Amino acid sequence: MPIYYLDGTTLSNSTAAFTDEELTICASDGFYSEGSISRELLNCSFEEVQTCPSCGGGGGTYGFYTSAPVSSCDDFCASEANYMMTIGRTNAYVGLQSGDFISGEVLAYDQWYAYSNVINTSTLEDNNSWRIFKTYADDPANPGVNQNKVEIIKRCGAIQCVAL
Repeated sequence: MPIYYLDGTTLSNSTAAFTDEELTICASDGFYSEGSISRELLNCSFEEVQTCPSCGGGGGTYGFYTSAPVSSCDDFCASEANYMMTIGRTNAYVGLQSGDFISGEVLAYDQWYAYSNVINTSTLEDNNSWRIFKTYADDPANPGVNQNKVEIIKRCGAIQCVAL
């Protein structure tokens, strides 16, 4: 996972996140979490603090749960698709992004996984309560370097996968 630097002592009292120790290069827009606190960074400025009891943050709890793998993102969006998200991961649900490493058991290369911050979520449920990520393919020149790495994140539209 990338390292981010805050201009405060905690996420709650910071105004922005940066990618360098000198606090000169603003981090990418998106959600950042620390324990049960989540904040959205927009244009190098944090929005209000949000409390997220299931965002992860240690104590043996899981940040989100994944389904079994499938080879096509659209499989999750079919009207009768019923994939359950039951495999616990310690990553934070909020802020997952391309390039992140997924903790826990080994994921298959070049496959799609549904994920939710609530255990036993089904893909039959409201598609705004879960997301889908794809893992990178293996790199024959560097075996294992892409293991458990997120390539892209999507969600279900009316009948097919769409970008976030």
